[in-house]
Amino acid sequence: MTLSLKQKLIGASLLAVMLMASALTLLSADQLYQQTRNGMYSRANSLSNTAAVGISDWISIRRDIASSFNQHSTQADVVPFLKQARVAGGFDDILSW
Repeated sequence: MTLSLKQKLIGASLLAVMLMASALTLLSADQLYQQTRNGMYSRANSLSNTAAVGISDWISIRRDIASSFNQHSTQADVVPFLKQARVAGGFDDILSW
């Protein structure tokens, strides 16, 4: 079976279109993968930075509350100051050294 020139040209054109469509599909899939990965990394980095700042602030507040007791540690009755620090800081126990 011999193919006419018209059929050969149509076949070659169809093959070229299919190759180009395949190449563009692969390129767009790779670009979508890279953008999705970069977006996820960026979001994870942002969330971890936000969490680190929140934890740092939380620790700083608790440290300030605990160190404020030091001013009153020389008092005869320190129990009210310990109770106040425990309530203010949300501590289970307050120890003075």
